[in-house]
Amino acid sequence: MNKIIEVALKNQKEAYNRNIEKVFDIVEIKIISSSEKGMKSTLFTFEDLPTIADYDLRYMLMHNSERFIDDLADHLEIDKSLIKRVHSPKSPNDNLITGIYINWGEANDK
Repeated sequence: MNKIIEVALKNQKEAYNRNIEKVFDIVEIKIISSSEKGMKSTLFTFEDLPTIADYDLRYMLMHNSERFIDDLADHLEIDKSLIKRVHSPKSPNDNLITGIYINWGEANDK
């Protein structure tokens, strides 16, 4: 493998690991807020990310959504099938991910 690719992969892994806990904290706050309003699910959009370094976090999640969903399911201790990607209906590219839908209310029903 090329040295540039090795460095890039190492940087990507370090950035993901450095930022993922921040995102988990934000998701947890959104879930609690949703539950206090009587909801059984939460829509976490990339707009929910803090303004400090929000671009980096959004970019990271958009390009690592499968890994993020796996890690979030493990973190929340729920089945991965309860977490879905949300795509922008206005996007010229149908693959643009704009958020994550978490159906946590059915976690114990499984």
